[in-house]
Amino acid sequence: KTFRELAQICNISLGSVSKIMNGLQKEGYIIASNKTFVELIRKEALLDKWVNLINEKVLPNCIKGKYMFGRNTQNEWKYIDADIEWSGEPGAALLTNYLNPEKFSLFTNLDKISLIQKAGLLPENQGNITVYKPFWNENSINNKTVHPLLIYAQLMHDGNDRNIETAKIIYNEYIQHNI
Repeated sequence: KTFRELAQICNISLGSVSKIMNGLQKEGYIIASNKTFVELIRKEALLDKWVNLINEKVLPNCIKGKYMFGRNTQNEWKYIDADIEWSGEPGAALLTNYLNPEKFSLFTNLDKISLIQKAGLLPENQGNITVYKPFWNENSINNKTVHPLLIYAQLMHDGNDRNIETAKIIYNEYIQHNI
């Protein structure tokens, strides 16, 4: 991809892409084969770094609010039909059928009123559902889950043994062959 394409996909400026690429090269994560091609190396180390950065820097800035289940019970979360993509524990449950979520997270462009009306969620500061706005540039949300890489990152950062075990399943099934 070109820097311009990367900027558009990531919803960041062209200058930011350039700075990121220079930083990756300086830290030894990419090498330039020629002027138009770079190769990503030390992928596992970069993934570990990304897991921390996404959870500590990006996601906190994307929080839209905390919610709880309203008209739908916690056991009916899979059947919510709204423009949302599950992440974290529920995303992992959908991908692996291995985890029963206790903490919920989702990404959506829906506003508060639409979340209440369409998803049946109620604002609650102590709720067990964290709602995020997408930080990537897509016109609409049309998947049941976010990308497995983001689910993996949230599970690994959580530190819960069961979540880490599930994250390793996701890594083996969805991520490893792309690294």
